Amino acid sequence: MNERDGLDIFIPNMLFGDPMHCTYCGEPVSCIDHVIPISSYSLTRKQRERTGVRTFACSRCNSLLGSRVFESFAARLQYVGERFVREGQKFRREASWSDEEIAQLDHTLRTFVANRQLAMRDADSRVTWAGSPEFLEAISGLKRVKYLDPSSPAYVEWLAEYFSGYA
Repeated sequence: MNERDGLDIFIPNMLFGDPMHCTYCGEPVSCIDHVIPISSYSLTRKQRERTGVRTFACSRCNSLLGSRVFESFAARLQYVGERFVREGQKFRREASWSDEEIAQLDHTLRTFVANRQLAMRDADSRVTWAGSPEFLEAISGLKRVKYLDPSSPAYVEWLAEYFSGYA
């Protein structure tokens, strides 16, 4: 039995999601996120990249999540959503200018406000992703994962509970 075989008992090897959209916010994918962090396991860098429960992500969401452990996939999604809600609220305060007020600003301030308004819209669109039909389509593959199917010999009960409501 090699080290990888032993790890399978605890953390199955699976990749899910849409390779075009971050599972957490819908933005374009730039990396792979370990949904169940394996940073505490003594694996080589190469083994870590191809091991565990992984999904497609943008670097922003991957950084936000870091190596945090969550009790469920829903809690993981909620954490990311709440971070973008707070970000959107911050930008909303900074970008709440009328067109007339913006027209009176010099170029530098106008650019600042325009950038804040863009960031606010970006945060808002990331927040709404998790409940969208596109999100549900992106994670629909979870329904076919052998580790989440109680009739499969490879069924992993704790993982099925982790993804409860999505698989």
